[in-house]
Amino acid sequence: MRFGSRALVVVLLCCFLVQLPAQTSISNGGSRSKTTASAVEPNGTKAPVSEMRSAIERYTVDRGSLQRSYPVAVSRSRRERFKKFYEEWLNSLQSQNFDAMSQDGKIDYILFKNHLEYELRQLDIQSRQISEIEPLLPFANKIIELEEARRRMEQIDSAGIAATLNDLRKQVDERRRAIELGLRAEARGGDTNAETGRIKKSVGNRAVLALNGLRANLRNNLLG
Repeated sequence: MRFGSRALVVVLLCCFLVQLPAQTSISNGGSRSKTTASAVEPNGTKAPVSEMRSAIERYTVDRGSLQRSYPVAVSRSRRERFKKFYEEWLNSLQSQNFDAMSQDGKIDYILFKNHLEYELRQLDIQSRQISEIEPLLPFANKIIELEEARRRMEQIDSAGIAATLNDLRKQVDERRRAIELGLRAEARGGDTNAETGRIKKSVGNRAVLALNGLRANLRNNLLG
């Protein structure tokens, strides 16, 4: 990774440390498939409605609900839940009588199926990309756990959360120092840290985006 990307990661890690108080009280990602809407023909008769319309509408509502329940983009549980969701919808398409559908229904069926398969491929790509940035963000799971517990409206354990935040502060500070050491070693032309040195620019940029998202999630938790 070039100096600029890694330096930005360091800056954002510093911002994390600024946001983390020693103690605090905490309050308790795709395209939409096409549907064929009802229309009126020139002769005044109603145009046929796609047989897939109600299914796609249910899918859209359920997907929106999942996105609100799992707001952290880099969460493993989010990826697993969405994978199950898309696979269930793909399996449900097998019960549809494609041959008996109208032309509009067949078009929507194909578009919907393509959409679900695309989302599953994107989840696989996302998993590989997140595994590349995990060494830079070893503290991410702590923030994800806090946010998902808040979304589940779990009972607040103030002492436990305070301990978690203190541990989180230490992890962020340790990672920041490790990256800074790697930067100095790289500037001198020496060996860099195996975990944080010689990282591709694309990986560094993804880490920066993930840090921004995690910082926003953490702010939501602290402010309620």
